[in-house]
This record gives sequence, structure tokens and C-alpha cells, in this order.
Amino acid sequence: MSFITLTVSSCVALLGQNTTQCDSTADCTARGPDFASTVCNSDHLCQAITDETRCDTSATCMARYGADAPHVCDKQTHRCVKLTSEDCTTPLADSSDYANDSTIYLGLMMPMTGTQASAAAPIINAVDLARKDFKLNSNTGLPPAKEGGPRRPLAFIVCDEQVSFMRAAHHLIDDVHVPAIIGPSFSSNVAKLSTDYAAGADVLLMGPTGGAALITTLDVRPKGKRLVWRTVPSDTEHARTHAALVPVIEKQLRDAGVIAANEAMKVALLHRGDNFGKGLASTVFDNMRFNNGKTAAENLADEKYADVDYGDPSTDPNPDTGYAKAITRLKDFAPHIILAGGADEISQKILGPTESNWTATYRPRWLNITGATLTGNLLATVNAQPASKGLRTRIVATAAGRTGPLYSKFTILYQGANEGATPSFYAAGGYDATYLLAYSIVALGDQPLTGTALATGLERLIPPAPVVATGADSISKAFDALTRNQSIDYDGAMGAHDFNPAVGEATNDIQIICIGADDSGRAANFRPSGAFYRNGVITGTVACP
Repeated sequence: MSFITLTVSSCVALLGQNTTQCDSTADCTARGPDFASTVCNSDHLCQAITDETRCDTSATCMARYGADAPHVCDKQTHRCVKLTSEDCTTPLADSSDYANDSTIYLGLMMPMTGTQASAAAPIINAVDLARKDFKLNSNTGLPPAKEGGPRRPLAFIVCDEQVSFMRAAHHLIDDVHVPAIIGPSFSSNVAKLSTDYAAGADVLLMGPTGGAALITTLDVRPKGKRLVWRTVPSDTEHARTHAALVPVIEKQLRDAGVIAANEAMKVALLHRGDNFGKGLASTVFDNMRFNNGKTAAENLADEKYADVDYGDPSTDPNPDTGYAKAITRLKDFAPHIILAGGADEISQKILGPTESNWTATYRPRWLNITGATLTGNLLATVNAQPASKGLRTRIVATAAGRTGPLYSKFTILYQGANEGATPSFYAAGGYDATYLLAYSIVALGDQPLTGTALATGLERLIPPAPVVATGADSISKAFDALTRNQSIDYDGAMGAHDFNPAVGEATNDIQIICIGADDSGRAANFRPSGAFYRNGVITGTVACP
């Protein structure tokens, strides 16, 4: 391959052969006029657009580079663009999609490496399952943008957000020109990406995870439409759910004789010391009632409520000190209920030692507020405790959505496509996010695909309108309505998704879940308890046998 002469080649010579000039083509063009007609190649060098890189169709690019390094033709610059990158290694597409100039590419950002990779895998699988549903419907994808035009396959470029999520995002936005990204997974990454770059580039983010309350407050509407949406409820709603669970569990403990009729119950709120943990603690404190309906403030005055802050593990130079203080405080206070508002460190650092050091005659019930604690580490910690303590049956948690016919249908389809594996609760959110974006694209007709346009399309998927259930068998019904400029009310695998466009969130159900056991009685999975929360009320029986 030839490189642009004089300015660029001199730059390479001066900086050294191993120098990285660029991570995206935008880095090249930002270098000045001499780099205006260059692209960032796989060696991270700015390469001149020549006959070797110029194209008119994606078929030309695929013939030039082959299926092992899929490239598509950028319609604006007429250059071949590589779909994958250092961070974005996995396209979700059929082989015929690459050469098809009508293929619509979207981004998907999840932690594909590190400790959260196993939690992200079911979400990625669910997105691919939904993508294939649209191939089942028409064998070619979404309806034409204009009548008589070609149908449009849907494809995703999957990127690892664990190493450098901003670098991955620049590839998706600058090089592939995606109008929307499912993800990132972590709320902090959503906030930074949306405010620092994606919103300014008119790219919409749709989160299947990431429930932090700060997402609700993001001001990301550069052209009047909100560009951050999510299929999961805010962690604030999870906190309200657990506040509503406290009197339910209190009744169970009193009915079982664990707490005598004339005895007061004690509750501890264990949480991180960052804004996330303090926010959860504040919501629980404001909404919780126990001991004959007393507020948390009243119970605090009666010394029946304790706030246990174990610090911020991400900034504390010695987080183990905070963990140790929390373990001692819990042992000394001996609460009947422990509400846990944090992440995986609770499972790894606090749960086991608290149980091992416990001296009270009764054992506490653990209410895990966030989905961040629902990992293999929690199962391992439970299994490390003697079965006689019954820890598995004393833990209750929450997850977005509610089991029902559509969730069951999704689970069956997922298992059929993934060798019988059971999807995580958040996988349904990835499945729904794919449907929501696909239907939004269809609703736009021949409008240019931008984040702002997609947000407008999403407003066509909420009531009042005829209900269209998720799944391949309902796609034709949705297409028919949307191409006639009508609206639909999308009913998803995770829930109804009746979005408030002002905040990009819906009032979805939150299900109460337990830790399930295998045939030997060991903790093996997470399963619904049969109860769920909506609008301040727990419905059903919370039972974790």
C-alpha cells in the first residue's frame, strides 16, 4: 500500500515506524489539509485514498479484502472502510450482508473481556437472536426505505468496552457511521460517551443494562430529542422495590416466629460510599417503613436502623479497611434484614465474612438492591458457606422485567439458538433493544438515519396504539402499520416499554428473584420468585425455597 507523500511519509519517518498516527479516520483528517484524503489503516497510519482503497460499492470492497477482513464502501468518501477494529472484533451479520449496500449497521458495546464478560455474553446472543428474527420474517431484512427499493438487512458491530470504550466508539461513529449503539453496559461509560461525543455526533445510545440514576438526569438532546434511552428501570426504582420489600419480609419473619410480636425488627443498609451507593441509600431511607409503619428516621432514633457505608472501592487506597469495618458493624448491630446496595465487592468481600462471623441466634435476610451483585461470585460465596446456614434461601434480589408469556417465549427461542443455555434477565433487554431500534428505523421511511431521527421513530412505538408483541411472528404486523405511517405499542420480552420520551425510560415491572439450586442443592442460577413490583406495590408471594 502506498502512503501519501512528503507530509505524511515525512511524519511517519520523523515519528518512527512504530508510531500510532490514528485510531480512526477522523484522527487523520484532523491533522490538516494534507491529510484530507487519507484513511486510518489497520497499522494505525494515515493512508492516502488511492485506486486501491476507492470504491463505489461494498461488493468491490469485499472482493478486494475478502470475508476474513470485511470492508464496506463509505457512501460519502467512496473508500473501503474496515468494519472491525482493535476493540470491535465481532460482526453480527450474515456473509451476504457485507456486499449489500443496503445493509444497516448498528453498534453493540459490551465488556467482552474481564470479569463481566460472562454477564455480557447472553446480551450479545440475544441481540443476534433478534437480528436473525428479521431475516426469518422476510429473508432479507427491513422494508425498503422507499417503495420499490431494496430491503435492508440489519447488522451489528460488537465492540469490547472493557479496554477503551471511547476508542471503540470512535470506530463505530467515525468509521462505520452507526446511527445508534446498544450499550455501553456500564452507566459511567454511558454518561461519558453520550456527553463527551455520541450526542454531539447525533448518535443514540440504547442501554439494556446500566440502571444508575444519573442516566435519568443527563441532558443529551442537542436537536431537541433525547439521545440516551434504556430498556431497564433506574436503580432508583430497584431501591424503591427493596424499600417495599422490607415490610413484606418483616411479616414473613414475624409469622415464622423469628421476631416476636412485642419485639422490634432491626434493619441495616449496607452500601458503597460513592454517589451511586449514597443515592440508593437515600431512596431506601425515604421510602422504607417497618415496625408498625415507622419511617427509617423514626427507627434510626429508636436504634433499630443502621447505615453501613463501606467506602468507595474505586478510590479508597485500602478498600479492605472499609469492608472490615462494615463486617464488624453488621455483626455488632445484628440486623434481621440487610439491604445491600453495591456491586460485586459485596459478594466477594463482605457477604462471606459477615456470615462466618455472625453470632446472633437468627440469621439475616439479604436484599440485594442492584443487578451488579448477581454474578458467579455470589453463587460461589453462597456455596462456600455450610448448607446448614441456609444462605441460598435467605437472599432476595431484583431484576428488570417480569416473567410472562413473552419472556417465556423468548427464553425458549434463546435456548434453541444457544444449546439449551438459559438467558440472563438482562438478555431480554438486549433482545427488546434490537426490536425497538429496528422498528424505529422502519418508522422513519426514507429519512436519513441519525440518532435524533431514531428518537423520533421510538416515539411511534408507545401507546396509545395497537399492541404488537415481540417475536418474529408479529414482525409483519408491525411493518404493515409503520410503513403506513401508523404507530404501534411494542410489548417486549422484558416488559411493556411504555417510554417517557423526555427521559428515555419506561415504567417497567421489576421482578423479585431468588437463587436457584441444582439437583445437589448447591446454588446454581437466579430464578424468579413469582413476585414483582410496579408503582409502589409488591404483587405475588416472595418465596425462595
